[in-house]
Amino acid sequence: MKPLPVRRLRIRRWLRRGLLALAFLLAVAIGLAAWAVLGSLPKNSGEVRITDAALSASLTIGRDSSGIVTITAQTEFDADFALGFVHAQDRLFQMETMRRLGSGRLSELFGLRALKTDKRMRLAGLAQQAEAQYQAASPDLRAALDAYAAGVNAYIAWQGFPLSPEFVLLRFKPEPWRPVDSLLWGRIMAWLLSGNADQEIENEQLRRTVNADLLPLLLREEGRQASLFGLAPTRSASNNWALAGARTASGAPILANDPHLGLSAPGTWYMARISTPDNVRVGATVPGLPFLVIGSNGHVAWGFTTTHSDTQDLFEEHLSQGKPEHYDTPQGPMPFEVRREVIKVKDGADVVFNVRSTRHGPLISDLEPEQYLHRRFSLAWTGFMPDDRSPEAFLKMNRAKNAAEFKTALGDFHTPQQNVVFADDSGNIGFVAAGRVPTRRNIPNESLFPAPGWIDDYAWTGSLSFTDLPQIDNPSDGMIVTANNDIRPARYFKFLGHAFDRPYRRDRIQSLLAETSKATLEDMERIQLDDFSGPLYGFVRSHFATVKSSVPIEIASAMAGWDGRMAPDQPEPLIATAWLYATARRVLADEMGDERFRNWWHWQVDILDDAMLDDRWCDDRETPTAESCRDAVRAAFGDALEALRGRYGQEWLTWSWGEAHELRFRHPVYASLPYIGDHLVPRVATPGDYFTINRGGMGVTTDGARFSHVHGPGMRMAVDMSHPGAPVFNLAGGQSGHPLSSHFSDLLPEWAVGTYRTFQNPAEDVLILRPQQKKPATAEEAKP
Repeated sequence: MKPLPVRRLRIRRWLRRGLLALAFLLAVAIGLAAWAVLGSLPKNSGEVRITDAALSASLTIGRDSSGIVTITAQTEFDADFALGFVHAQDRLFQMETMRRLGSGRLSELFGLRALKTDKRMRLAGLAQQAEAQYQAASPDLRAALDAYAAGVNAYIAWQGFPLSPEFVLLRFKPEPWRPVDSLLWGRIMAWLLSGNADQEIENEQLRRTVNADLLPLLLREEGRQASLFGLAPTRSASNNWALAGARTASGAPILANDPHLGLSAPGTWYMARISTPDNVRVGATVPGLPFLVIGSNGHVAWGFTTTHSDTQDLFEEHLSQGKPEHYDTPQGPMPFEVRREVIKVKDGADVVFNVRSTRHGPLISDLEPEQYLHRRFSLAWTGFMPDDRSPEAFLKMNRAKNAAEFKTALGDFHTPQQNVVFADDSGNIGFVAAGRVPTRRNIPNESLFPAPGWIDDYAWTGSLSFTDLPQIDNPSDGMIVTANNDIRPARYFKFLGHAFDRPYRRDRIQSLLAETSKATLEDMERIQLDDFSGPLYGFVRSHFATVKSSVPIEIASAMAGWDGRMAPDQPEPLIATAWLYATARRVLADEMGDERFRNWWHWQVDILDDAMLDDRWCDDRETPTAESCRDAVRAAFGDALEALRGRYGQEWLTWSWGEAHELRFRHPVYASLPYIGDHLVPRVATPGDYFTINRGGMGVTTDGARFSHVHGPGMRMAVDMSHPGAPVFNLAGGQSGHPLSSHFSDLLPEWAVGTYRTFQNPAEDVLILRPQQKKPATAEEAKP
């Protein structure tokens, strides 16, 4: 037996070797992890050889200090290829989730939590619509889509592994990008920005629960999207306007646009300058699409707001007696059309279900019978109409040489209906509410409720012609403004809908423009950033006298002097907002029920004002005495202060609107990571509210004290047509979707404080894409 000290020495030696091996393995693991993460950052300089024959000549991709891209190519299709390449470099996972969302395949990545959304998207049939668009595409459109897809796939093939961290975390590799995948974005936007079906079922539920005298007030709704999509209902809101040269300092038209969509990380928009010998396109693109969506092509500039027209209807269907697979029509029982869908689920079994459709559209109530009161409703939507040529419209808009050509292109813009404002370098400005609007045999109750589907009295008969749509060319006052408001001119008798947004923002924009002589881009920036809340200010002025004597004197003094600005560093906007919300809850939740009130309430101040003209709606049913509306206003102020003290502390001077109105840019993967996820979610305190031009749409917590910013201008832009290639803009977030990129959220501080930038900053990095020359075949290879 060996001496004990020798054995101990050997044990220590083994331990040292084991620890060294463990340290080595740990270092290798850390190195591999670092390589997998840092190696996935895009290459922004140098040269990439492209073997794909889709690239005809060398091109350059310049990036400035904020990652804003300038593409310089010799042909339009080479530029499309390059745009696909840079989109994939910076936003490939966003593109991947977009196409999976549109085709109902998110469950393959996220499991059962995405199943409900996938079912809805399969029911909507967006993938089939996109496929039909591609099959019907013109040669030029198909060539653009093919070139873009080739650029995306060239990046995937060149980058190999690792791609961005989401692919590593979810353990999958993207499939090749197909040209038809690009068309899914347009179908998703068409679905999200179309409306009325969700309001019809909500109105049906209200009709069953609230007093018949109150119901007409509650039905005066505003435009709402997204609840059919499986998301919380949101108020779509955007601003755009154009000024004729007579109203500007340069003597040329100026156009401004700030589209308001949901805010996330990364954002919707990707900024680019695309230069070819034929034109220079500058503005906002969308990852997944080979077109400029908003901006200038050097001759024409344009922007969008949603029209909020009624392009959907619910039809209640009756099953045929004794024939459960048939439904009633005026011609007798008709069989449902049935489409079998199979959804693959990560870590689970496939889910198989049938989509049943009637002559009106898919039976949407099959997915959620409870939401639809256990009745059967089919969905009619203009997006289901055949031959939707919206992608052709975008291609022609990008190539238009003047306002007349641009307006002609809008004749092919079918879904969703949008208020398109445009200006050209010859001095013309114009507007068209472009898109399909259904014509109906009759309109039941202003299309506020579902229609009976077993008769033809309310059947769709087609759509309005392009000439029947609201439109303006070169108005005499030299000004066009839309902000989701009612855009129907006087004596316009065609039915567009009833759910237009209130004109608060439109009126404020017009007022500020009217006060501005010889407008400049700086004036457009100032107006886009305006944070005056007229309705909230009006509510405070109208009711402050009622509560003044019962409010602490310091708070009373502050509220009396408040100027209506929703400044993030002040407590007064927070107190006013909490008071308004508490008043609405006291008046309306008592009648509607608290849960239905929270779902319905989207700051319809005019409805609240009218309801408060009748003390019946202000009486608290839970008390033996009858309360007046003045009582409700006073009690609501106390409710608001109590809620704010409970959340932010007793000292009201430390409260601020920005703390309550914080914007968090959530990412679909990083936000759910433990420990580090919260640090990968950019956040910022923001101004504005539902009524301001600088919109700050809000989600309200149950205590009525936090008003998180969830919806607003993800991008702001303005262009003076004296220099159509030099728009100014700011962007909520950054160009990259990679959390370790310096451009993940570097533009967010500028966006928050309202600093604008141009597309003309010098390039800090230049990447050259060069077609690889194929070697000539050898004699041996050339043999048959």
